[in-house]
Amino acid sequence: VDERSVNVAGEQAWIWIAMEPKSRRLLAIQLSWTRSSLAAYTFLKNLRDMYGVRVVLVDGAEWYFEPCIELGLRRHVQRGGAHSLMERLNKEVKRRLKDFDIQFPRNKTLRGAKTWLQAWKTYYNMVRYHMTLGHPPCNPNHEPEPHKMLKLIKEVMP
Repeated sequence: VDERSVNVAGEQAWIWIAMEPKSRRLLAIQLSWTRSSLAAYTFLKNLRDMYGVRVVLVDGAEWYFEPCIELGLRRHVQRGGAHSLMERLNKEVKRRLKDFDIQFPRNKTLRGAKTWLQAWKTYYNMVRYHMTLGHPPCNPNHEPEPHKMLKLIKEVMP
């Protein structure tokens, strides 16, 4: 689990991301206007309730401490290793969100950013080739990216 500041509509917002380190599956991605224990609680509660997460790897930030206790989650502070994967992923998401801002300037809203992030999560898990895995995290029968992306677009558009 990690968080990173981003610019949304000229305001500072926070991206919260959780990834399963072995499969590299992006479990959750969420935006909030604040980086606080309450925002961490909401994010971690969703992780626990939706994916059954019971253990979280964090960077030691204070806003994870109380929410982990309240939610009954084991908190492991880790620097390097799996947490380095999260840092790299966060940088990539921030870069991609900035590209989105440049390409689609009229959608500079929290809602527009949330929609884009959910679409990018699907791309990351289902289409994007991961060299370490040899396939996307949730698609071991990997099709070439353009074919898979076209198939996903046809599924969501009537």
